Amino acid sequence: MLKRFFRKWKIRQLTRLLKDLRRQYGKKRYYSKLEVERSLKRKKFIRSAKNMSINDCYAYAMYCSPQLSSRACSAAGVDISYKSMRCDISEVVFGQQRQFDTSSLEQAVQSNLGPSNEHHGEDHGSGEL
Repeated sequence: MLKRFFRKWKIRQLTRLLKDLRRQYGKKRYYSKLEVERSLKRKKFIRSAKNMSINDCYAYAMYCSPQLSSRACSAAGVDISYKSMRCDISEVVFGQQRQFDTSSLEQAVQSNLGPSNEHHGEDHGSGEL
């Protein structure tokens, strides 16, 4: 139970990376692994990409393409599927929504749905899973 609580907390915290990613690299559908890692370091989520945890891999699932996210997490030794992470993210940020992209994530963050409040059943845009 504590593990699940921490994971939800980490997902909420990782939504804050979007502002940094947009400021540094512009508005994109997907960001590169290096861009996400640099943002994680700037925001002090990690010290080194070599010390990635399963919770840090959620940043790849949020902001990278499915293929890149899967490769990055495998390289970090994390064995969890992209689809599973996206389901966890959507549950925390959007309630039960299963599909989202950076635009709908940004909308949720700007309206404070993701980081501070949990609203269930609302549609905040769609994108690819």
